[in-house]
Amino acid sequence: MILIISICKNILHDLEFVAPIENIIKKENFDFKTINYREINNKILGKTDKIIISGTSLLDFEYLDFLKKFEFIKDFKKPILGICAGMQVLCLIYNGSLEK
Repeated sequence: MILIISICKNILHDLEFVAPIENIIKKENFDFKTINYREINNKILGKTDKIIISGTSLLDFEYLDFLKKFEFIKDFKKPILGICAGMQVLCLIYNGSLEK
């Protein structure tokens, strides 16, 4: 299963940043599940083969206050794709830094 992780604070932003990813995966008939980063848990991760971390709007930085929710990434030995802000999450988890 592919796990799509939304990092959007506002669920309406999912329409712009998550739905296009879901549409591509649906078109290819892959099994997937979409959750918000606040819902990450070991049960879901145990069923996951690949992860896509979505982007979010330019003014949405809430996820940066909850980077501990993404600590699982260090031990997750399967493919992870970060798109836009999702890539920033990956960078920060591996001790990178961001510039404005």
